[in-house]
Amino acid sequence: MQATMEPTITEAQIRKIWFESKQLGMSYEDLHSFVQDLTCETSIKSLTKAEGIVVIDELVRLSSSGNVRTGMITSRQAWKIEELRKSLEWEPERLKNFVKKYGHVENVRWLSEYNASSIITGLTNALKRQRAKQTKESEEAVMKSAEKANAQGEISAKQDYTLKVSNPAKLKEVFKDRYCNYVDDKGNPTEALVNLLSNGDDILLNKIRAAVDIEMAM
Repeated sequence: MQATMEPTITEAQIRKIWFESKQLGMSYEDLHSFVQDLTCETSIKSLTKAEGIVVIDELVRLSSSGNVRTGMITSRQAWKIEELRKSLEWEPERLKNFVKKYGHVENVRWLSEYNASSIITGLTNALKRQRAKQTKESEEAVMKSAEKANAQGEISAKQDYTLKVSNPAKLKEVFKDRYCNYVDDKGNPTEALVNLLSNGDDILLNKIRAAVDIEMAM
């Protein structure tokens, strides 16, 4: 038996949602965040008719609770504080301590409208600092990763050119009086020879390789 699809949200419901959200002073972003929290949908038009009813009922409830106590926190402010708490990924207890420290009350519901506005500003600034820190840490991580990759590349290049000079006489024919710069007293290659083989031009490299057998040790 084929499952029946749920009716989609109506245009009248969508208009009602926008009307009630404006009554609460919600921005476009606020409303979509609100809808997503309630329904897990990111688009209002994607809601079912039943989900639309849920959203409308919650908006009406918030609107009707309004600012019953003159001068006290509004439902809109309480909602915004909760949204900021979620964005900051704070536990409720941490928000409670923040409100107690800066709002001088034990509970968000006891804030005055003025202090609630200050708390919202403080939380907004905290969120900006948190995101700036995360961005900086991300950039530093990328830089460290790049530096590590470069360092590993340099080490790898030197390892590729760990050398053993098997025929010093032939090498002397190439470097002549500069031979001592590339081979030490014990006949071992110096760092200068390693760098030369890592960064030298093709003509010189071919000349060296044609004149001497060099063992590459990985």
